[in-house]
Amino acid sequence: MQNETAFPERGINELFSELWSVYLARVVRLVVIAFVSAVIIFGAVSGIDAILPEGNDAQINAILATVPEGQLPTEEQSAEISQLQLDDIPLDLLELSLVLIATVSVSALAAGAYMYVIGAHYVVGRVLISEALAFAVARAGALLVTTVMAMGTVFAVWAVLFFVPFVIANAMSDVELLLALFGLLSFTGLVGAVVITVYVLIRWTFVWPVVAFDGLIGVAALRRSWQLTEGFWWRTFGILIIVALAVFAVQFPSVIFAAAGLETVGTWYSNLVAPTVAGPIQAVMIFLLYADLRTRKETPTGYGPDQIAQELGFQPQTWDDAP
Repeated sequence: MQNETAFPERGINELFSELWSVYLARVVRLVVIAFVSAVIIFGAVSGIDAILPEGNDAQINAILATVPEGQLPTEEQSAEISQLQLDDIPLDLLELSLVLIATVSVSALAAGAYMYVIGAHYVVGRVLISEALAFAVARAGALLVTTVMAMGTVFAVWAVLFFVPFVIANAMSDVELLLALFGLLSFTGLVGAVVITVYVLIRWTFVWPVVAFDGLIGVAALRRSWQLTEGFWWRTFGILIIVALAVFAVQFPSVIFAAAGLETVGTWYSNLVAPTVAGPIQAVMIFLLYADLRTRKETPTGYGPDQIAQELGFQPQTWDDAP
C-alpha cells in the first residue's frame, strides 16, 4: 500500500497546476537565485568577450565593404576571407569553451539551489537563500561532474556525426565530389545529431534532482535518470515541450525590442529578465516530473515529503508555513 504522505500520480493538468502553485509560493527565493545566476553568466560572457582579442572580423568586414552592391566577392577576396575565418577558429573555440564553462558551472549550481528550495517547500516551507546556496556549493562537485559528463556525451555525438564531414572534405581533392559528399554527410549527420541529442537529453532530464535528492554522481546519476524515464520518454518530452513554449513566450519580447531597433534593451532583457522569470519555471517542472516518476516507480511506498526530508536532512513539519 502506498504511503499516505506520498505525492499522488499527477496528470498533465495537475502537474501544471502544481507548477504555478510552487512557483508563486516560493517566487522570491527562486527569482533571486535565477537573477543572481543570470547576472553572473551575463557578466562572465561580457568579460570573456572584452578580454579576448577581437579576431579578424574587422578585416573581413573591410573586404566585404569593397564589394559593389549586388555583386559577389571575387575569388581572391573569397579566398582571403576564408583564410581569415580559418585563422579565427582557435580563438572562436577558446571563446566558446570559456562561455560554456561559465554557463554550465553557474547553471548547475543554480539548479542545486532550486532543488533545495523546491524540496524544502514540501517539508519545512521557507528556507533561507543562504541555505540553498550552501547546499548547492556542497553538491557543486557532483553537479558539475555529472553535467560535464552529460554535455560531453552530446558534444561527442555532434563531433562524430556533424563535424566529421569537415575532416573528410579537407582530405579530398575532387571539388565536385567533395561538395556532394560534404552536403550529404552534413545533412544526414545534422539530422542524426539532433535526434540523438533530443533523445538523450530527455533521458537525462533529471540528473540535477538525482544529484540533489538521490545523492548520486556521474555515471550513477545519469543511469538513475535514464531508468526514471524508462517507459515515460514521450510523456516527459511532451510536457517539457509545453514548458519550452512558455519559456519562448517569456523570451519573445527580446525579438520585439530588436525589431524596434532597441538592441541594448533586447540584450538586457534576454540575458537578465527572461532567465530570471523562466529559469524557476523549468526547475519546478523538472522536480515535479522527477517526483511523479519516483511515486510511480517506487512501490509500494511512493515518494513524498518524508523521503525529501530524509534526503535533505530536514525534520518534516505538520503545520502550514505560508510565505
